[in-house]
Amino acid sequence: MTDTTDIAALQRPTRKNYDWSKAVWTDCDHCGEAHTGTVLADDGARICAGCCDAEYFSAWEDLVERAIQLLEAELQTHHEGGNMTRLNRLLSYLKPVTPKGEKR
Repeated sequence: MTDTTDIAALQRPTRKNYDWSKAVWTDCDHCGEAHTGTVLADDGARICAGCCDAEYFSAWEDLVERAIQLLEAELQTHHEGGNMTRLNRLLSYLKPVTPKGEKR
């Protein structure tokens, strides 16, 4: 990868930790639906488990989009046999995980 691209910018998202023992039955401020368990989110709103999952998944989607942008820029820079070591490292970062027992 070139000096202009930054693998460190591809920080793996982490799931936010909420104290679900303090969950209450109320409407989720994120999706507007009533749930058996909502907790107070960082933004001060009530959030349900489904919205927590959606938030976490969205962070992974953003990471993949950023990685694709970096790869496309890098492939364009090195399309004729440049140094591919860091590019290969980035590609290995994005390899899909195959569940045990399944073949690709």
